[in-house]
Amino acid sequence: MVKRFLAALAAPLIGCQSIAPSPPAPIAPPAPQTITLGSATSDRPRLHTIALTLTSPQDLRVTSGQAIAPGQIVADRTDDRERLEGQIDRLNLSLSQLRSLPAPMLVKPHPPELPAPDFRTEIAQVRSAELGHQEALAQLAIAQERHDRTVAALPDPVVGQHEAAKLAAAQRAADRAGATLAQARANLAEAQTAYQRDRYAHAQELERSRSMWQTQQLQWAQQQQQRQGAIAQITQQINLARNELSQLETVRSPYGGTVRRVRWLEQTDRSLRAELSIELHRQGDRPKSGNQRNQQQARADRRGDRTIAAHRVD
Repeated sequence: MVKRFLAALAAPLIGCQSIAPSPPAPIAPPAPQTITLGSATSDRPRLHTIALTLTSPQDLRVTSGQAIAPGQIVADRTDDRERLEGQIDRLNLSLSQLRSLPAPMLVKPHPPELPAPDFRTEIAQVRSAELGHQEALAQLAIAQERHDRTVAALPDPVVGQHEAAKLAAAQRAADRAGATLAQARANLAEAQTAYQRDRYAHAQELERSRSMWQTQQLQWAQQQQQRQGAIAQITQQINLARNELSQLETVRSPYGGTVRRVRWLEQTDRSLRAELSIELHRQGDRPKSGNQRNQQQARADRRGDRTIAAHRVD
């Protein structure tokens, strides 16, 4: 029976021997579908990493898995910024107060001038006393000569006593004139001595004034130097604070994407170092729902089945 089946199958083949047999055409597998996620020439990396330096974990403004837009703030050291801004304000206020202080005025001491010596009164008294003394001495000399002549000419005791009384009066007048002259000379000497004392005291006052002036100049120079030093120190502190503030700029993401990982690297006394990894959104990317994902998977499965079937036919 098997032989009859083979003979019946070979009969039509023998009748068609004049026609060249052609091999069966292979079944081409379907071309796979490509889902375009963005421009093929895009130079943006798929994963973008941002290194951060923070003061506290609160300075990080995003969390893992969060979607972010281009230009969105990812880190901002608000506490440090407010601290530095307050410090700069206080330093500027101190600087303004220091600059507004009036500069100390230098007042050179001027001691009163020593008046020129004036001994005219004492000299006049001396001259008057000298004249009076000379006059008294002249009267004494006259009284002495008269006494001697009268006693020699008239040896009368009464006359002698009378001339002796006149001579004694002239002597007393001469003595008083001499005492007045001595007092006038003493007054002149005292006035001259007093002037010398005043002159010495004035010289000492001038020396103290010069020394005081030098001390004031030195103190003024020191105050100016301290003031300029304080201004320079405050200015330097302001510049340092501004420089530190300029390094606390708000960190923004240059691309849109999804935060995939926040990695904490190290911690020091005042700062934290972290690394933020962002998976970038490409053009055309849209979040897919569950039905869309299932349909896409079903299409992939069907493409796989057709490819397997084609291989089996070959």
